[in-house]
Amino acid sequence: NCVPWPQASEPVPRGGLRVALCRSYPGIAAHPAVVQALDDAARWLADAGYTVEEVQPPALREAAELWRVLGVEDGRRGISAALRDHGADAMRLRQGFREQGIAEGGRDALLDALAQRAGLARQWSVFLDRFALLLMPVSWQPPAPQDEDTQSWPRFRA
Repeated sequence: NCVPWPQASEPVPRGGLRVALCRSYPGIAAHPAVVQALDDAARWLADAGYTVEEVQPPALREAAELWRVLGVEDGRRGISAALRDHGADAMRLRQGFREQGIAEGGRDALLDALAQRAGLARQWSVFLDRFALLLMPVSWQPPAPQDEDTQSWPRFRA
């Protein structure tokens, strides 16, 4: 279920399009530079006639956990080719998931995750029907140096 996006050539409706601003999330530390960039962008949008409202988007933690489940299941299915093509180094990520207690659940876990994904998609569709766009960071911290994630599992997690 897609929510249509207004064409750029259309004028901003009277009262402005609604923008959801997520400038923090419970339990996640936000770097001051990230928050400042969000505040700057929100101000620019407000100055351009958008209505900016600070909100919490739906089910972010659930979506992140679901991504992890689906990623593990997808990765488990593709690990044979990676081992054949890249050898033991391809196992680093899989071993890291095991160390974190992320189980490989098989077909039932995959089917449950796909059903949960449909429910989350519905929540997001309703949310995005209220707001023309969501302004939030890709990461609450500045990006890591290039290739930092390949050095070790603890560095990958950071």
